[in-house]
Amino acid sequence: MSTGNFEYASMNGKNVLITGGLGFIGSNLAHRCVELGARVTLLDACLEPYGWNPANIEEIRTEVEFVKGDVRDRALLTRLIANQDVVFHLAGQVGREISIEQPELDVEVNCTGTINVLEACRVNGHRPKVVFAGSRGQIGEPITLPVDESHPQNPTDVYGIDKMAAEQYLLLYGKMYDLPVVSLRLNNVYGPRCQMHAGFYGILNWFMANAMTGKPITVYGEGTQTRDYVYISDVVDARSYAWPSRTPPTARSTLWARAWRRCSSTWCVKSSKPWAKGRSCTCRSRRCATRSTSSALW
Repeated sequence: MSTGNFEYASMNGKNVLITGGLGFIGSNLAHRCVELGARVTLLDACLEPYGWNPANIEEIRTEVEFVKGDVRDRALLTRLIANQDVVFHLAGQVGREISIEQPELDVEVNCTGTINVLEACRVNGHRPKVVFAGSRGQIGEPITLPVDESHPQNPTDVYGIDKMAAEQYLLLYGKMYDLPVVSLRLNNVYGPRCQMHAGFYGILNWFMANAMTGKPITVYGEGTQTRDYVYISDVVDARSYAWPSRTPPTARSTLWARAWRRCSSTWCVKSSKPWAKGRSCTCRSRRCATRSTSSALW
């Protein structure tokens, strides 16, 4: 089946579990998986102040199974993961400020929750592939640009440290137990179904909410700072494309959804992707201009 510019192995009839399934990325991914014919189960703890919203799956409500539950519940995960073909592990504590104010919560959800997912997969004879949501926060301040997979990790907050640790657990389980795993490190995802009620993450949508309601948009400093963003459909493309193959359990089993880099062109030539041929650009994006690309390493 072909969707957009990517060719996907058919998900038809595959069993898919999405943790954090009512959230921004999880719900968009659920729509794609349903479109591709998968049998989708969504797990979400529905905790405040995060971005879960039942309206995010309104169009596919009758085509998915929803389970209200927490990744800190290993027994529940063990039951849900049995017979799954792929686990998209998106559940997490995603607020940098919250991680500093409540470090124990961040460890419980991002580290212990990830270990629970991996343990549930390990004891499951079916051995589903785990596609993990890493973060640009693992890197800290860039030493070189663009940031690639070999860049040192030096996180500057509790959230970044715990996401780095969770990714290392993922890769370790891949090596020790031959679990098929892949991590996608994401940076400032924006687009439909993103929460708009708080500014501690999803800042573009927060700005748009303020603009629509006539509230001021506050920018700190002199306004010269830059940020990199990636659109949600590109993230869903990357995750959908990551799942079919069995990734060798190596430290290179990390798929990056790289930050969108500035570029004067709309398309790219230096990429080997078929859609890039005959264009001029120094980045590897299929829709450039302060946008990003995904590099497949599986």
